[in-house]
Amino acid sequence: MERDPLKQFRPRGQQPQSSQPAPRLSEAQVNPVSQSPGPEDELAPSPRQFDPKTGREVYEAFRVSLRKRDRLELRFTMQAWLFPRYFDLRDMSANGYHGTEIVLIFPVYDILIAGRNLQSVLYALKESRAVFIQDYHPEAFAPIDDESVPFIESMTVRVKTGRPTDEKSSQSKGGDVH
Repeated sequence: MERDPLKQFRPRGQQPQSSQPAPRLSEAQVNPVSQSPGPEDELAPSPRQFDPKTGREVYEAFRVSLRKRDRLELRFTMQAWLFPRYFDLRDMSANGYHGTEIVLIFPVYDILIAGRNLQSVLYALKESRAVFIQDYHPEAFAPIDDESVPFIESMTVRVKTGRPTDEKSSQSKGGDVH
């Protein structure tokens, strides 16, 4: 007979509802955050694919994860990469349904993204599920045949200086305070 840990709380003579033991939970079900991300976590099957005609890497503007990510990889093709935390992403701006511009606003800098068909990139960023985003450079990637896929033409870092850009905007409208 199995030990009933709740026996002391039941009315006398009442038996447990089910005689089956509770199902055992796996470690992933109990603590999903402790799991390290693996390749099965991402939707793209292969990290790098190469075009057989040109021998260059096939371009993908971004990659989506099945779970929320801690950091975003900003892969600049001809520059150093950045790895900001999603936690530090203060706000985003986009030009609506056009899908040609996104601005990622961080405390120290802004990332200006220009391209086409960026709606799915924006959604992945909003959900903190983009593993990386990268710009296109013709020397690094094979030519793009499909005009309907997301395409990032450029990513620009605009560092914030902390100084007001316009003297009038920094002054109070109510007059001087002494």
